[in-house]
Amino acid sequence: MKNNLNVCVVAGTHGDEYVFGSTVQMFLEAELRRGEACMLIGNPKASQAQTRFVDSDLNRAFGGDGTGYEAERAEEIKELFAQEEFTHVIDLHTSPTTHSIVPILPAGLEGCVGPEADRVINALPHIGSVVELHQTYKPYSLISALGQGGIALECPRRILDDEYSRIVADGILSLIRGETFPATERNIYKAYGYIGLEETLATRPFDDFRPLPNGGQSFVADPDTYAEMGYGYQGMRVQLAGVRKI
Repeated sequence: MKNNLNVCVVAGTHGDEYVFGSTVQMFLEAELRRGEACMLIGNPKASQAQTRFVDSDLNRAFGGDGTGYEAERAEEIKELFAQEEFTHVIDLHTSPTTHSIVPILPAGLEGCVGPEADRVINALPHIGSVVELHQTYKPYSLISALGQGGIALECPRRILDDEYSRIVADGILSLIRGETFPATERNIYKAYGYIGLEETLATRPFDDFRPLPNGGQSFVADPDTYAEMGYGYQGMRVQLAGVRKI
């Protein structure tokens, strides 16, 4: 633990997104001294098979809704969190079409929105926007199982390009080393639903925050890409809630 931080960096919560997160972990392991941070594979079986999950979505299993292997794995991870007393858990995800790094934060009763998540966001100067998920009544995701200090980073899926992996690794290194940056104005979006694969959008593909035909805005949408990968939706419906310095 350094600077009163005890950081866990997770890759492969969704097994088909493991490559990016494992590259970030590789960069970190080359720079960090032993014991400075913990590296965790969220879903080892799915990551090895390069599938999203084995029996059920691990990132929906922490409130008791998982089945099979993922239900067991969620309980193992919750026990690890309690045992290791992590101050921050950074869960690395990828999206097929995003071209920037976007923090995803559960809000509400079990939310992660607050100063500890802000510390992570501040360490990543490339972040321009933050998405807060709707209020939840139980910690269903890996990061909401931790609460304050839990943050998911939705990153570009650049399998053959290490650019964003290096950016994220450098940001996490800055966090661990206690480096701070001047607060920057960030757009804060509130999520209120998903965009179904069947929906026809005004312009596609999207790879940023764009207006929707029936109001609101979308975060990431390319139905053909998402359908090919087995998603049940093509993006997230959001509203710009304000601007905040982080």
